[in-house]
Amino acid sequence: MKHFFKGYSIDILIKWTLLMGFAFTFLWAIVSGDIGLYVHPRNNPFVISAGIVFIVMGCVMLTESNIRTGRKIKWIGLVAFALPLLLMQLNPNQSLKASALPNNDVQLSRNAPVAIDLEHIESQPVPSDVVVYEESKPDEKLQIPFLETQLILVDGTIVMDDDNFYAWLNELYESLDDYVDKEITFTGFVFRLDEFNETQFVGARMLMVCCAADMQLIGLFSEMEKAHDLEEEGWYHFKGQIEAMTYGGDRIPGVRIKSFEKIDPPRRAYVYPF
Repeated sequence: MKHFFKGYSIDILIKWTLLMGFAFTFLWAIVSGDIGLYVHPRNNPFVISAGIVFIVMGCVMLTESNIRTGRKIKWIGLVAFALPLLLMQLNPNQSLKASALPNNDVQLSRNAPVAIDLEHIESQPVPSDVVVYEESKPDEKLQIPFLETQLILVDGTIVMDDDNFYAWLNELYESLDDYVDKEITFTGFVFRLDEFNETQFVGARMLMVCCAADMQLIGLFSEMEKAHDLEEEGWYHFKGQIEAMTYGGDRIPGVRIKSFEKIDPPRRAYVYPF
């Protein structure tokens, strides 16, 4: 290895090291699954491609004949390139919390649970990784037009999971009367607004459309006795019953919580609209 690098300028070796550092960081994020903390899984192929490009650039840099001549080191450029890599190594890999959002709020109006350009989504082909649920009973299959996702009741119960959380949330807002008194189970963390009383909270999830920069807070307005005993931003598995509730003058879907179980924060803490 010592003989291999002999004759290369310090400038080139530093640049090669930085390129390999970026390549390792990107590819390890894919292997470990940590990439999901920062970007939508549909962007994984682009991250892998970027890692490969860094490796190729490093190899080309070492094989170019003109790099063996002495070069003046431009420290300002190297530091600017190294700083993001250093910050990526120092930053702990953890899910974003609601308290970290610049707009620490959740939309509970009668409109769509979160502002997404539906016309743009409708114009795009349906991704191959969209989950389509098998129909168990003909009268329990429901179509979500812009996602072409089928939702079903499981033994008469709405079961919200990571894959269908956003689709079910939209369905409840669009067709609330069809689900009043239905049982529901879902997992989320406790979020409260200042105007909530001691029985109210939101069973919330973080929604990622593209990356962590566009993270938004969504969830189900919920009520239960002694809700104030629930840990703020603590994770729970809830069971309850759908009710038509009123918030801010709007009639919205809500959940009357019947039971709950404290759980550890899931590794996959985010949900996706598609």
